[in-house]
Amino acid sequence: MLLERDTTQPPIFERTHPFADALVPLKSGAKVSARELAHRIYESELGVDMLDQPFRYFVRYGYNREDMRNDNGHDVCPIGHQMELSHHIAKVIEAAIEDGTVYGALSNEEMGILMLAAMIHDMGESTHPLVEAAGLEPIGDIPSGLKTDNDRQREVAIRDFMYKTFFADVDDQVIQRVEAIISHNDETILHDLFEAGHLAQTIETSNFAHHSLARERWYREGEIIDITTEDGSRLSGLLGIARVVHTHVQNDIKKYSHFSYIRMVATQADMLRYPKHTVLN
Repeated sequence: MLLERDTTQPPIFERTHPFADALVPLKSGAKVSARELAHRIYESELGVDMLDQPFRYFVRYGYNREDMRNDNGHDVCPIGHQMELSHHIAKVIEAAIEDGTVYGALSNEEMGILMLAAMIHDMGESTHPLVEAAGLEPIGDIPSGLKTDNDRQREVAIRDFMYKTFFADVDDQVIQRVEAIISHNDETILHDLFEAGHLAQTIETSNFAHHSLARERWYREGEIIDITTEDGSRLSGLLGIARVVHTHVQNDIKKYSHFSYIRMVATQADMLRYPKHTVLN
């Protein structure tokens, strides 16, 4: 896990994983990789448009768009977030394989379903005009804890539109499993892996913000942050992502601590914020 992001990365850095090449069955009997299917959306006008939608965390912690991406990594981008989730889930699975647990014993088809779900899970947040033209009400990104049942139903309807538009040739049972994982109606290990990977991704983004905040505030302790200024807005946003988000995921860390990878990244995050030093006299 990277504790500090590489600022030389391009705006959309597809940090994915070979697991994303797992095959997904089509109705014809042929098979296509989950990555290839996801790129049907990424490369469409809906996917390209989503690149320009408001960044994740923007509602509560937003500041200058380019600064947000440079400070916090590509997880803040609606498409970058989906692209990179497969990477984080794969890391959870790799650790499970090494540990010899059942979570690492996925069939090829299960892997394909999980990777596809990861890489398209937020497409229900598209606000492209085609969504409204289809008679649907766009919802966009809603901060964690504020989403209502009505919001979720609207997202389900938009995802159904996406399935019919981009994946009409994909086996129906695959789409049903993908939707169950995304809508949190799946009770198998696939959903646990999906959530654990999502959690690892959130922790990493919060770590990136912590690094950015530490670099900026190393010599500014005690300073009053004026959020009406560009600089103050950035520092306030970094504080929220670095500290508040990290605090909010503590219950999820406990819930998914049976994954060794989650235990590792959570420990790293704590050490980053509360380092332990040995002083030699």
